[in-house]
Amino acid sequence: MEPVTFTAGHDPAAAAGGPGAGFSLIEVLVASVLLLVVVMGLLPLFALSLSNNLAGREYSVASQHGRSQVEEYVPLPLDHPELTVPLGQPEAVLDEVLDPATDRFTAVAVGVPVAWSRTTTVRQYNVRDLYDEGRLVNPLPGGSAPNHVHLREVIVEVESEREAGALGAGRQVALSTVRGF
Repeated sequence: MEPVTFTAGHDPAAAAGGPGAGFSLIEVLVASVLLLVVVMGLLPLFALSLSNNLAGREYSVASQHGRSQVEEYVPLPLDHPELTVPLGQPEAVLDEVLDPATDRFTAVAVGVPVAWSRTTTVRQYNVRDLYDEGRLVNPLPGGSAPNHVHLREVIVEVESEREAGALGAGRQVALSTVRGF
């Protein structure tokens, strides 16, 4: 076997494409383009994940605000003023907005930025107004004879007032409960 002699700047293994050859500029560019294509394919998944997390958070907050209002109405006696439908009206409606300073819902304020709004609707029914599908129809007007009113329905709708943007619009949740005499 003959001895191999190396001279400065000349590597016979690299010249022959052996293990010391390295990458050419074209190979590096092709690998970079492939990596870019893979990363660009993953970016929409991150944006979708961010959007879904925001939507989930808003649905949770809306549900919490609605549930707290429904829970306030459940223990009230059926003749409580907050469950009373105004005379001659088919329903009682209470519109409120979330006050960011106190984190409580208050009467609608004009000119104040609103993050969340809540509408509570109370309707009263006779048991004959309950159909097989579980729907209530034909609400009784306020002032109906007490012996005709058997059910009170409370519907709480909570809505985020966030404008539509890159991550979607605000969310809305509606909760309802029915109380019987």
